[in-house]
Amino acid sequence: MEILLRKPVEHLGEAGDIVQVAAGYARNYLFPRKLATPVTSDNLNRLEADKRRVVREAERHHQTLVELAERLEGTSCTIAAQASDSGTLFGSVAAPQIAEALRQEGYDIPDRAVQLEAPIKETGVYAVTIVLAPEAEAVTRIWVVAD
Repeated sequence: MEILLRKPVEHLGEAGDIVQVAAGYARNYLFPRKLATPVTSDNLNRLEADKRRVVREAERHHQTLVELAERLEGTSCTIAAQASDSGTLFGSVAAPQIAEALRQEGYDIPDRAVQLEAPIKETGVYAVTIVLAPEAEAVTRIWVVAD
């Protein structure tokens, strides 16, 4: 029986593939789990429409990330931390604290987007790279001041 895969199935194929399987496998496993449908012109058209929709949504999401990176470029943020008189922090400032400070400024970025080589352990001004997508990255200034 020829079927059209709606989702990837291990050892069978990827979404959009037309594959040959036993009728019982299709009827008892693939169809009830909505992993596949019979090959018809309506199902092929629906699959193509779904693919176009997914591509449009991915482009829209990517454009949103690029715009966010442009707004982040040149932005600065201040983080207050306990420090000694010489400027050494009692602890450190890591990516989650920087992401949280930027979220408080109104920028919705995930913790994993903040790229630090090592946690910040002294007061000062640091240039931090924010990578939202491969083509959407920004460099922001982080001011670490004594509390």
